[in-house]
Amino acid sequence: MHSPRARPITLSQNRGWRFVTLCALYFAQGVPYGFVTIALVAMMTERGATPEQTGSLAALSLLPWTFKIIWGPVIDSFRMPSLGRRRPWIVFAEFMMAMTMLIVVSTTDLTSAATVAALGAVFFIHNCFAALQDVATDALAVDLLDDKERGRVNAFMWALKLLGYSAGGAGLSSLIAKTDLATAMRVQAGLLLLIMLLPLLIREREVERLFPWCADTHAHLRKPQPKTGPVRVAKQLLRAFSVRATFLGLFVAFVALIGEGLAIPVNAEVFIKRIGWSAEEYSQVRGTLGSIGQIIGAIGGGLLCDRFGPKLIAGCGALVTAGTFLTLALTSLWWSSESIPVGGYFLLLECGLAMTSVSLFSLYMKISWTTAAATQFTLYMTVLDLGHAVGPMLTKL
Repeated sequence: MHSPRARPITLSQNRGWRFVTLCALYFAQGVPYGFVTIALVAMMTERGATPEQTGSLAALSLLPWTFKIIWGPVIDSFRMPSLGRRRPWIVFAEFMMAMTMLIVVSTTDLTSAATVAALGAVFFIHNCFAALQDVATDALAVDLLDDKERGRVNAFMWALKLLGYSAGGAGLSSLIAKTDLATAMRVQAGLLLLIMLLPLLIREREVERLFPWCADTHAHLRKPQPKTGPVRVAKQLLRAFSVRATFLGLFVAFVALIGEGLAIPVNAEVFIKRIGWSAEEYSQVRGTLGSIGQIIGAIGGGLLCDRFGPKLIAGCGALVTAGTFLTLALTSLWWSSESIPVGGYFLLLECGLAMTSVSLFSLYMKISWTTAAATQFTLYMTVLDLGHAVGPMLTKL
């Protein structure tokens, strides 16, 4: 007698691997973001780069996240059902994210226009694929998560992204200090390839093939894929935004994160050039205290939203953020005093920003009510990212 063949591990059937894969993919998004906005900006500032230069780099890194509204229809339109609805896109995006980290850029003079432009191009391309990975991962989560686990898994996904942000900022800043920028980028590439193994080696569903060259023995068991047309989606979006509340949501999304984007070059300028911190010290404090503040704001904001509503908590988060900015500005005479815990600024700032973001996510899910709700929600997220990318550009004004 032949023993029955073991059933393959799949994301749809195995809750543990589903949890690990989704969280790891979010961690992979956080590492490069923390690396650029904390470690690289700090190092460039320490070596004499101007806020305009670091602001341009940050803006180029953030701008591709405004393309998510394009990636959504692309992912839905071009599929390989035999390999999984989302898995091929995730593997492709993760691989390209890693490859961009291997592009060689001269770092002998980080203040030269050529080097800043080259680094901007590298991280612009990298974040194009990072945004693609984000959209595909969110789509995978929507497809596979049960209602009972969706809130819990989303909380851990957010937490792992923050952990990646901290690792990319504080961890890779220390690595740069001990080695160099090229080594830090190669380490990121290796980490991204390691995480890519999860979606590469685990099917979404049992009826799918693991690799393109594997025999397709379950084609007759796969369900037909639903068809959606761009004309229908466009009509539903027009219907949604004909309501004043949903339309005003676009304006709120655009302005909500402008301050966060502007703070990227300005914070480095204040703490390194005005207060006198080293690039490593700045990265360590912002990457640790900032991440703690984000976790507190995200989890606390989410719990408060369920009790008091997302609009009120989003407003409270905005007040915390504005108050933190204002307090730092009004205490400039005491910045260098050891008795003033200026590092607490990052704790409060990131707490307020995370509280605002989580509240807006909840609000936009609530007002995305048409049959094109997924596209409507992605549009809100895209406008949020657009405002975030515009923020660093304001240093040129």
